[in-house]
Amino acid sequence: MDTIGLACVVVGARSGPQVVMDDIRLIGRPPSDVTSELVAYLEQRGMHVQFIPSGDIGSTDLGFFTDAQRGGDTLVSCALFGRPDTRALSVWDSILIDAWDRS
Repeated sequence: MDTIGLACVVVGARSGPQVVMDDIRLIGRPPSDVTSELVAYLEQRGMHVQFIPSGDIGSTDLGFFTDAQRGGDTLVSCALFGRPDTRALSVWDSILIDAWDRS
């Protein structure tokens, strides 16, 4: 039997470890701060900024999207990482629908 391996990782805002990409802390921060830094990072490198239906951003070049999760009375950032394969042809498709619901 063929296996595809790990296809999706969700790093929660309240429980996940801190994930840092080139000095950008992706987890547990105000979503607008992460968005600003990530957009600048992508534009400086000529990568595409991709918006998802929630209005958050990500990058198929880097293989992840940011999202927001409630942390008490505020929203804090989390990240969803995906790996396209024969089942899912894009990063967006590789992230399971249940992964977007972390309430």
